Amino acid sequence: MNIQNKLLLAFWFVALLSGGLLATTALYNATDAISYEIENALNTIADENVKHIQKYVLQKEHDAATYGSLPIVARAMEDLDRYYKEGIETLNYQTRAIKYRPTLQQLKNRLNSYNLFLINTEGDIVFSIIRERDFATNLLTGPYKSTQLAKTFIGSSTLLETKVSTFSPYLPSQWRMHEELPGLGQERHSAFVAAPIFVGNTLLGVLAFQLHSNDYYHLSGNYAGIKRSGEIVISKRVNNNAIVIAPLRRNPDAAFNVKIPLDGMVAKPIQWSVTGNKGSGLSISYEGTEVFAAWRYIPELEWGIVIKVEAAEAFASANSLKRQFLIVGVTCFLITGLLGAYFARRLTAPILLLLDATKRITQGDLEQEITVDSSDEVGQLAVEFNEMLISRKKYEGDLKKTNKEAQDALRELAEQKYALDQHAIVSITDLEGIITFANDRYSDISGYSREELVGQNQRLLDSRCHAYDEIEQIYNTISHNNVWNGEISNKNKSGEIYWTDTTITPFIGDDGLPKSYIYIRSEITTRKHAEIALIDSKNAAEAATQAKSDFLASMSHEIRTPMNGVLGMLGLLFKTDLTKDQQRKAGLAQSSAQSLLSLINDILDFSKVDAGKMELEILDFDLRTMLDEFTDSMAFKAQEKGLEVILDVIGIEQSMVRGDPSRLRQILTNLVGNSIKFTSSGEIVISARLLPDGDQLSLQCTIKDTGIGIPDDKQAMLFDAFTQVDASTTRHYGGTGLGLSIVKKLCHLMGGSIQVSSFEGEGSTFSFNITLEQSTRSIHVIPKIDMSTLTLLVVDDNSTNRAVLGEQLEHWGAKVQLAENGDQALALMQKRKSENKSPFDVAFLDYQMPEMDGSQLAENIKKDSHLGKTRLVMMTSLTHRGDAKYFADLGFDAYFPKPATTSDIFNALSVIVDDSEALSNAQPLVTHHYLASLQNDANKSLEKLEEADTSTPRWPANTRLLLVEDNQINQEVAKGVLEVIGLETDVAADGNEAIQSLQLAPDNMPYTLILMDCQMPQMDGYEATHNIRIGKAGERYLSIPIVAMTANAMKGDKEKCLTAGMDDYVSKPIEPDELEIILQRWLSAGSSQLTARIRPKIANKLSEEEKTAIWDRRGFCSRLQGLEELQQSLLDLFLEEMPDRLIELKQFIEQDNMAKTAHISHIIKGIAANVSGSLLHGYATNMEVSSLAGDKKTVKSLQQDIDQAYRALAEQISHYTQQKTG
Repeated sequence: MNIQNKLLLAFWFVALLSGGLLATTALYNATDAISYEIENALNTIADENVKHIQKYVLQKEHDAATYGSLPIVARAMEDLDRYYKEGIETLNYQTRAIKYRPTLQQLKNRLNSYNLFLINTEGDIVFSIIRERDFATNLLTGPYKSTQLAKTFIGSSTLLETKVSTFSPYLPSQWRMHEELPGLGQERHSAFVAAPIFVGNTLLGVLAFQLHSNDYYHLSGNYAGIKRSGEIVISKRVNNNAIVIAPLRRNPDAAFNVKIPLDGMVAKPIQWSVTGNKGSGLSISYEGTEVFAAWRYIPELEWGIVIKVEAAEAFASANSLKRQFLIVGVTCFLITGLLGAYFARRLTAPILLLLDATKRITQGDLEQEITVDSSDEVGQLAVEFNEMLISRKKYEGDLKKTNKEAQDALRELAEQKYALDQHAIVSITDLEGIITFANDRYSDISGYSREELVGQNQRLLDSRCHAYDEIEQIYNTISHNNVWNGEISNKNKSGEIYWTDTTITPFIGDDGLPKSYIYIRSEITTRKHAEIALIDSKNAAEAATQAKSDFLASMSHEIRTPMNGVLGMLGLLFKTDLTKDQQRKAGLAQSSAQSLLSLINDILDFSKVDAGKMELEILDFDLRTMLDEFTDSMAFKAQEKGLEVILDVIGIEQSMVRGDPSRLRQILTNLVGNSIKFTSSGEIVISARLLPDGDQLSLQCTIKDTGIGIPDDKQAMLFDAFTQVDASTTRHYGGTGLGLSIVKKLCHLMGGSIQVSSFEGEGSTFSFNITLEQSTRSIHVIPKIDMSTLTLLVVDDNSTNRAVLGEQLEHWGAKVQLAENGDQALALMQKRKSENKSPFDVAFLDYQMPEMDGSQLAENIKKDSHLGKTRLVMMTSLTHRGDAKYFADLGFDAYFPKPATTSDIFNALSVIVDDSEALSNAQPLVTHHYLASLQNDANKSLEKLEEADTSTPRWPANTRLLLVEDNQINQEVAKGVLEVIGLETDVAADGNEAIQSLQLAPDNMPYTLILMDCQMPQMDGYEATHNIRIGKAGERYLSIPIVAMTANAMKGDKEKCLTAGMDDYVSKPIEPDELEIILQRWLSAGSSQLTARIRPKIANKLSEEEKTAIWDRRGFCSRLQGLEELQQSLLDLFLEEMPDRLIELKQFIEQDNMAKTAHISHIIKGIAANVSGSLLHGYATNMEVSSLAGDKKTVKSLQQDIDQAYRALAEQISHYTQQKTG
């Protein structure tokens, strides 16, 4: 086909294409305009509906907030919460509920809500208009803690603002709402609006409204602007479905009855809307028809909303346009074809000319030039053709130049290869490892010539220093087309080992598989030798450290063993009749021995920290109480020197923390002890504050004294080991110089630091900080009385004391005035009298003040009948026997030695201001000891009564001990200590004798506990314990309690004993109190023969003796004689709580959670002790001990015993209670 015909066909094609495109474009634009109009309309309607729904939500929030701020609501919340705690069936509560119900019912109706709740700050629903199953439950711990109501309450009470929830099923209201709103599906959804209730700045609780689902149905009923087929669909996501939650235009019963799967192929707009998307466009509806839709997500309610109209109705006008455009397009096609035939003939002539010129160029004719008399594209083509001829000539010249540059580059590459050969060790092998190329450097380092290397397998240089697995790993890497890099050792021709850093790269063939490998190496022999030397040095250092630790352990044992004898014998000596001179001399000997032991402990602590072997024991503890008790213990020593110790804990808001209390006390003891040692007069101020530090806490403490101070040039070395300020300090004050070094290391170990600032002759301030963890049991310190109602006076000439106490009281909310002497105090009191103000509620008076001391000031106050109404508290640094009566005679109501603890101040104010029986019983006045004796609850009463109960023997009747100890002095010490606490023991000198003693013991007098020394000749304690545990001493001793006694004090000693099979651990020198506690732990009354006799008979008839073993009713009633109400309360509490505790115990045992099993066993033990349940108490004690030891087998065997003992005890208690009430 010639070009003319082709052009004609081209014109016909262009005509058809242009006409089609024109028609299609016009139709598309028209359809797009219609679509744009519909989309805008639907988007506008969707946005308006969203705004309408959001306005609905905001209106509910506004109304709830307004109602929550009403005074009548606050009064209702306050009254109902107060009497709710007495019980919802009480007359007080019912009266208030009836009183406020009409008002609250009116608020519920105004909000068009289904229900109204009042919820206190603890999460209790104290009032509900409709008393459903959620009434009187707790939203934080009760069965509905995971509902939207609970979440809305938590949000409102935490953020102190109005919160609204989404609509979701609410179980307590399901069937009631179904009855009230029939015909709308089975599920009833509710939403909740909650607003905080305040009085002033105090949060009283939360006002909550429950909205039912038909409250929002009107939101989907406005169809204006969306044609006849338009529809509004409101839905929400439930699991993997979208649930329609409002009636539809063509399906009024659709609410909660229509579900659309989120992975379905239809109703995509509904799926997109409930998953948080926004948009519009064409889609398939849930009915299967094509629709135009706009969809939105409403996050406030987690709803999706879809506005849709059927596509057929939306695009009706566009279909009419299609027919019109078809007619116009055919006409244009015919006209364009005729014009194309004419222009095709005119275009072909110049093209034929260009064709002829092209043929001549292929024959090598580049010197021609084409001339076409035309200014159109064909003429331009002729011009470009001529330009192509010029470019062709230029290309041939550039090609010659490029060839020359390539040759130069190859020459340069050869030079670079030569340089690489001079420095890198390069070789190439085939796939079998045969060397095919080796450069000169390879020959130099290997000692072989190129001729010797090429053709040889590279195993020729194998040093045999690498394992087969290493070689296999290299092969696997490079055979899979990967590059390998690492360090390889080889052996040269002379047999010497050398090291190289080697990179192996595979050469890949056209088939994608390796064809050969190139090895590029760098020699690193010198570096490897240095690394080996460094490792050897490290190993030597670790060996030296281990030797040091072994020496310290040995030194500890060798010194502590005789020290055990010294301190033990001195302790026993003090229990004999001694003259005063003998007591003084024995006391000096005991003090010297304890000083030596303290020195040993310091050296060991220093070594542990220095070697990084000291570990922290992280526990929950009460920081404020620990500081109070510590300050009390140090105050006695300070008062001997006439010093005043002041404790400032205002900065501690929460008292419970997690950390190592013993190490913290060690730091404080060292620092405060130094302050007392180096201060002859004045005061020592201990300040502590607790600050948040991310998710942890930072404890910042300062100890400030008025002592001798430290010179500037000595402060830098103060924390170095074995260092003091100078030699005269050591001679005058004593000490090893280790204390502050240990303190610094402990601070670093606990994530903190320590600093000192001091001026010579003026005193020193030591500041340290450590990191503590937040405790899940943390509580803020809150006074027991309403401090905001009190006006207090603090009189003290010491400005620090005055400021600390005043700030503490103000921090708790009291109004405080300060006076620095008696005259100023009287002036302040007279001023209040002249202004007709009530006198101060309480005045805190210091005893030692110039001009007018505390006693004289009290006399002046009591002379005035108006001023004398003020309660007086004496605070003094000097204490003498008889002070309490002396101050009581002066008119004081309470008396405390400084520093007074915050708990004493709390309790004293509670007793004094309350003016109840507790104050009248304080004879002669309120003191620290009197406050400690007050009983706050029934459990404390029982503890004291149980401590006083001596009706049962202290040790089980069948107790028989075996002491295994090779040192004769230590034998005497242990026997003496045991004798003091009412026990006797047999003695074995080593492990062999111990096993023989166990084997020879009569069947009716077996040993019940072994005290085992660890280091003994012939057979030590570890081997003896192992032999006992494997049955060499007899089957009856397989589980006998074994308590280790060791003089070792290094890390791991206790773990070593427990690993060997021992049950507990006591260190030498033996502390009698510590030994007694351990023996009480293991010599439990629950293991007595009577217990064994009762076990199989619990379900049968028991003797009186056996019944008493189950429940000591007489002992119980005797201990609580005259307290019949308390008796009955404890018995009821036992029957109520124990079933839940037994369920928890069973769960923990099944989970193998020994820690929680021990905890719940301890609780059961305490409950059993409260009601004198001897058998249950014994089993629970054994369960606790076995759990702590990790003895799961014994724990599981004891579970049935505990269940049976409980049933027997509960049966006796129930029978007794029925007889008593019947």
